[in-house]
Amino acid sequence: MAELKVIIQDETSTEQVTINKPATANKSQVQSPEVVASKASSKGLAIASMIGSRAFSYVTSNVGKWTGDSRKQTAVNNLMQVGSMAALAYVSPVIAIATVALNATTTAIDTSIEQKWDKKQSQQNQARAGYNSKNELAGRRR
Repeated sequence: MAELKVIIQDETSTEQVTINKPATANKSQVQSPEVVASKASSKGLAIASMIGSRAFSYVTSNVGKWTGDSRKQTAVNNLMQVGSMAALAYVSPVIAIATVALNATTTAIDTSIEQKWDKKQSQQNQARAGYNSKNELAGRRR
C-alpha cells in the first residue's frame, strides 16, 4: 500500500495525518491539464466532423432539387458512389469487389423491373390512343 502524508498547519497548531491507499489508484485518478485539453479537443473534432458530414450529405442529396436538374443529381450520386467504392477498395479490395458485384446485381434487377413497368405503361397509353397490339391504329379503313 502507498502512503499519503498530509500536513495541516495553521497559526496555532500543526497536525499530521497519514492515509493508506492502494497503489493502483494513485495515477489513474489524477489527470494532467494536457490530457483534459486533449480529450476536450478530440470531442470538439468529433462534433465538427459529424456536423460537416451531415452538411456535406445534405448538400449532395439536394443538388437536383435546388437546380431542378435530375441529371445533375444522378451525376452527383454516381460520383459519390465511385468515391466511396474507391475508399472501400483502398481499405479492403475483397469487400470492394463483393460490394461492386452486389450493386451491379441490384441495379440490373431494378432496371429490369423498371423497363417492364415502362413497357406496360406504354402499351396502355397506345391502347388508350387507339393503337392495337400490332401497333396499328384500330378502326382505320384500308
